[in-house]
Amino acid sequence: MTNESSDVSAATPQQPSTSSRLQPPPAAEPAQEKAARDAEFAVFYRPEFPRLVGFLLVQGAGHLAADIAQEAMIETYRKWELLDRPGAWVRMVAQRRWWRLAADGRAEIPHDRLPDPCELLPPAAYEQIENRHVMLALLDGLTELQRQVLSWSYDGYHPTEISVVLGKDASTVRSALREARKKVRVAYRRGEESP
Repeated sequence: MTNESSDVSAATPQQPSTSSRLQPPPAAEPAQEKAARDAEFAVFYRPEFPRLVGFLLVQGAGHLAADIAQEAMIETYRKWELLDRPGAWVRMVAQRRWWRLAADGRAEIPHDRLPDPCELLPPAAYEQIENRHVMLALLDGLTELQRQVLSWSYDGYHPTEISVVLGKDASTVRSALREARKKVRVAYRRGEESP
């Protein structure tokens, strides 16, 4: 009889106890997979972070650029496995964070002084961003769309790619880019003529 009852209990599905249902699931990611993902992200992060800071500086983020870039990189790391185009995705996240801060009234004048170099930016990357900063005074007269399109273009994206990211028609993006370049050219020539 004892033998039969043990066979019956083995064939009957057991209900998990309340305490086992409340415990978090075991870690889903083995250590090797996490290490590989971390290494892959690091390869992306190192060259991309200074470029992202520069992208935000062109948008007018000033001293907030490095913080916004870091927050965007953290969000990118969290979604790393799901991203097909992390470079475009991290820029969109950063740009949206910047828009929210700018809408809250924390925007800066685009030709403010660059922040001092820090450990996050190696000297060569800082110099590159500093060179980009010269453009900020030239960008002051652009509309928001023109600044966005120009910063995406300056970062190596084509108008068709920018149109997808910004949700605008490709002809609108090309027109905004053409007008932005024209305004920058005029402002540059005026700056050369000034003593």
